[in-house]
Amino acid sequence: MANRDVFFVSSGTFSAPAFAVGRPGFSSTFLSNTVGVIVRSDDSIVLVDAGLSEATCANPGRSVGHLRARFLGIRASAEDCVAAQLERLGYRREAVTAIVATHLHFDHVNGVRDFPNAELIVSKEELDAFSWRRTDFGYDKRDLKLEQRIVPVELEDAPRDGFARSLDLFEDDSVHLLDTQGHTPGSVAVSMATIGAHFIHVGDAVYNVKELNLRDATPISRFIRWNTDKHRACTDVLRAAAKTTTLVPSHDADTFARLPKGPASSSAAPRAPASRAP
Repeated sequence: MANRDVFFVSSGTFSAPAFAVGRPGFSSTFLSNTVGVIVRSDDSIVLVDAGLSEATCANPGRSVGHLRARFLGIRASAEDCVAAQLERLGYRREAVTAIVATHLHFDHVNGVRDFPNAELIVSKEELDAFSWRRTDFGYDKRDLKLEQRIVPVELEDAPRDGFARSLDLFEDDSVHLLDTQGHTPGSVAVSMATIGAHFIHVGDAVYNVKELNLRDATPISRFIRWNTDKHRACTDVLRAAAKTTTLVPSHDADTFARLPKGPASSSAAPRAPASRAP
């Protein structure tokens, strides 16, 4: 087992009308922006998504546009970015060597720019979609001005956890990419394990776990999803997977509240003091 720790942080919050996420009423409800943190046995860190960047958290309107920030109800300050949260826990941002994107919507990859040593691992199908779906409200071409650091991967016809396609990210069988096409053309979920715990970060494949019990997706999922049939098929697979593991949707604040928010007490402390990149 090469993952010493798995925990989660939220890169700011969003808000949406309650009915949009399957709750009664029109009042606003808060959504998390959940990022997975995998601490490897060699002290390197792999992130699942990167949330919003330090600059965006400090001033969402200036960074992503006032209309978009207002529409999404972004609430964040500079200390809410993932890099700052890791540093408060004693990890250097330079220790992040890889970021696995569940998909390339800006709220999932905007923060990549804060990690100078990290490769961005993304499915080839999603990277291709990013190049031609320029009108998609979720994509922002400024987020991928990192061509030399992008690593496109192709999932294999290897069933795992009920998913038809998967890819082992490391040889030690500790992190896997799973096919969750539907929300976007190349969405993936990320399965990660540590001693005594197994999580699948599902990105926006569903917006909350309660969505799995609905006849169809929540209004926000229906509004954003790329392909209805693929999204429904993916939901069926997730419904079965939820019986044996913890699913982590990116924007499910209730699930986020129950997740570990820092390294387990059994973890070795980081060997280098926190510092900001120059």
